[in-house]
Amino acid sequence: TGRYSWRTPMRTHVVRGYGSPLISADRLTLPALLQQHGYHTVCVGKWHLGWDWPLRQPDGSVAYAPPGTFVQERSGEPVFEQPIREGPLTRGFHEYFGVDLPNQPPYTFLRDDRMVVAPTERKTGQDRVRWGPEGPMAPGWQFDQVLPRLVDEAEAAVARCASAGGPFFLYFALTSPHEPIAPSARFRGQSGISDVADFLLETDDAVGRVMAALERHALADNTLLVFTSDNGHCGYTGIAALQDAGHRVGGPYRGYKCDISEGGHRVPLVVRWPGTVSPGSRADQLVCLTDWMATCAELLHA
Repeated sequence: TGRYSWRTPMRTHVVRGYGSPLISADRLTLPALLQQHGYHTVCVGKWHLGWDWPLRQPDGSVAYAPPGTFVQERSGEPVFEQPIREGPLTRGFHEYFGVDLPNQPPYTFLRDDRMVVAPTERKTGQDRVRWGPEGPMAPGWQFDQVLPRLVDEAEAAVARCASAGGPFFLYFALTSPHEPIAPSARFRGQSGISDVADFLLETDDAVGRVMAALERHALADNTLLVFTSDNGHCGYTGIAALQDAGHRVGGPYRGYKCDISEGGHRVPLVVRWPGTVSPGSRADQLVCLTDWMATCAELLHA
């Protein structure tokens, strides 16, 4: 939105289980701005900005979030067969595929405004995953298959946009290296350090596959690609093994995710734009993710 997160009604923590939409319906978003200028907009990956989930209550009724208000956490069981209102399609995206978030129920993929597979089973505390409370889960759900499926969908989105021929915006919100730490079989043990290091390798591969898709469809030379993060590395996820191996996730900076120290919020910002940004160049200007709205508006002369 180009606004600081603390200007929303949520002043602490994050959107919790089945929380309502954090972005108000009348607030302009970056993809909505791009739509106004002819862009096809696609979101793949983690959403975690709230939906208006249809939730069945103990009395059997189905409840939605109170209109025009933000509720950080709502109770009830999701009604699988009904569309989920007020998600990515109402916040600027033409297409969406992903998970609300990888370590919270419902454990299933969502496409546009529906669950791909109804989460008719239930995750228990005995499942092989480091993080994630009990809750509805799709039959056969495998945490180590979430990232590979998302990369497949991102590649397919690039192919569709290339075929259509117009300008496009792909917001690929990776679920790695966030919990659950679940590297797929091809990367398990590859780092020789730890499972989180394996997951970092798989993250690198995921970005490489999207870059290769741009090359394959002759889009790379006319595409602005941005790699960044919303916060520093989690302070309790495999830090000791990484540091013992000489890999400091925050570089020289103190602190991790959720810390006010610089390591908690100073993040990578890598830009690839052939013919516009010189390879290997660096910029010392202080920027924040809130700047992307204004940056894109300037690029569009909007």
